[in-house]
Amino acid sequence: LEPISSEGWVLATGGAGGNKTWYSATGGLDSTLILRSSTSAHFLVMLVYTHPDLPLGRVRVTVSPVGDNKHSSSAAGDKKRPDFFLDPCCEGAFCPGTGPNRGIYKEFRVPEEGYFSDEIVTADQIEISVVVTKRDQETKCSKEGTDFSLVSIVGMSV
Repeated sequence: LEPISSEGWVLATGGAGGNKTWYSATGGLDSTLILRSSTSAHFLVMLVYTHPDLPLGRVRVTVSPVGDNKHSSSAAGDKKRPDFFLDPCCEGAFCPGTGPNRGIYKEFRVPEEGYFSDEIVTADQIEISVVVTKRDQETKCSKEGTDFSLVSIVGMSV
């Protein structure tokens, strides 16, 4: 994946031993990370840090075909793409399998079920947009926020 644009996101390093790397949304609402992949996929698996107590925010993920012979960029930009939403809040006092005040890494499948449309699956390249957005419903997180940690994105083909 190649970052095309990162407004309000930084590539962070740290963790135990200082050897972890992730994209961190630090710019508040509407922070936007756009990544381009030189191959397409039937679906994505996104590894995200989740936590019950940190002020984490929800993101909207949009996937679009780009740069192929079958679909022009302008046509791809004009067509409404489905949005997928990821919420890194562990609802309740604990994340599954952890103790108090502990987070875990969780895999989110995009889309949750099924596959992307044929125009995305057959595209030469895809663009993945990750935008911090407001929650449209009440959260069980102990703190509302806009932080988000994206560890990895893996494109899966069947």
